Parts: sequence; structure tokens; C-alpha cells
Amino acid sequence: MSIPRTLLLTLLSATTTIGLLTIGAPQVASASTTPPAAQATSNRAGYTSTPWSEASPTEAAPTEAAPTAVSPSGCMQYADYPHRSTSADGRVNGKVRAVCQVTVPKISHSAQLWETRWWGWDRIGINQPFSAAWASFGRAMANDWCRNNTVRVTGNGYVIDRDSRTYYAATVSVSVKNPCTL
Repeated sequence: MSIPRTLLLTLLSATTTIGLLTIGAPQVASASTTPPAAQATSNRAGYTSTPWSEASPTEAAPTEAAPTAVSPSGCMQYADYPHRSTSADGRVNGKVRAVCQVTVPKISHSAQLWETRWWGWDRIGINQPFSAAWASFGRAMANDWCRNNTVRVTGNGYVIDRDSRTYYAATVSVSVKNPCTL
């Protein structure tokens, strides 16, 4: 006896759906119960000689063993919490800053906004990266339309320091529920 094709496809589809639901989705970050003003306004990371792992695009923090070399110019990267834009109504901004104690031959970094979805974090918005020669400060921005959802900003980048070595950094901001209401 042969099973009709439509019944077979329906059974396979249902089995696949149940299997995927059983495996589970990645953990979704919970919204903060404390307003961002009461928390630290940014997450920071020092530039190190070991690049971050590129195994997961949603994971911006370094995952390898602690590096031994830190930027001699004292460069740090900051991911500020997402917030309502003061220059464009109905927009949310995320900012990533790089600050060095002295000028360095090159600073380059980017910012990326993310929102929670049922499967985990989803990339949103427009990225405006920053790159400059002989600078000690740089700001990369990301923005998108306001959303009633939990949003965060990640940053990653590098500096070429005065010792001609390249140093990397990656940061993740605090997660903010509906940042346009701040």
C-alpha cells in the first residue's frame, strides 16, 4: 500500500517542526528591570593582540584564552546602551566608541544593533562604521526604527598601535527593553 504524497509531506513537515521545537532555540536575553540610567552606561573592552572568535556572528565578546599583550596606547572600546535618537524622531541609536590615551596610526570599528526574536538575537538597522588614521578617538553608530522589543548594540574593531601591531576589541552593551521610551 502506498501513502499519498500530500499525506507523506504533511507528516514529514510536522515531524521536522516538532523536532526543531524539541531541540530548542538559543536563549533570548531578558529585559532589564533597572532603567539604564541606574546601570553602567556602557560595556568596555581593552584592545588586545588576540582577535575574537568569529564562530558566531551574534557573539561579540572574546572567547579565546586571555591574551598576553594589551594596546600600549591604552586604547579601550565602549558599547553604550541603545537609546532614542535626539536628532531623528522614531529612531533608536547605538554607539560604539574607541578611546586611546594618545594618537595611534589607525582606528577602525563598527556598531551593530540587535533585537530579540523567538530564535535569539537578530541583526537590525544601519551600520555606520568608523575608520581614521592618526586619531585617539572614534565613534561608530548604528540606527534603526524604534521597536517595542529588547535591543542591544555590539561593537568590534581594531587599532594599529605605535608598535605597528594590530590590537582587537569587541563589546556588547546592556540590553534595553523598548529603548525609545527612555
